[in-house]
Amino acid sequence: MSTPKKSYFELAKEAIIALKERSGSSQQAIKSYILKAQPDFNFSPHLLRAALKKGSESGKLVKVKASYKVAAAEKKVAPKKVAAPVVVAAPKPKAKKAAASKPTKTVVKA
Repeated sequence: MSTPKKSYFELAKEAIIALKERSGSSQQAIKSYILKAQPDFNFSPHLLRAALKKGSESGKLVKVKASYKVAAAEKKVAPKKVAAPVVVAAPKPKAKKAAASKPTKTVVKA
């Protein structure tokens, strides 16, 4: 069983954001989301409980009855995926076509 690259708090935060529950996500919903998102993960419920408790004590999570929400300050700190800047090539100036010059007739007076 592999250990997660993310901490339980990060997994829980990801689950809360993904579930988009208005009144917060319950511990059971967070657990089921983590298990669905990472099926090969060796899940320990006591570590999730500890991470949720520590997150709510530190102010990163807000506990509403038996559910958890991400704190407003934590949402702002969350790194947003920065899209690669779209480079728009400047339009190249079109070469002006030389006006088709008519061959000039030279009049030779003799």
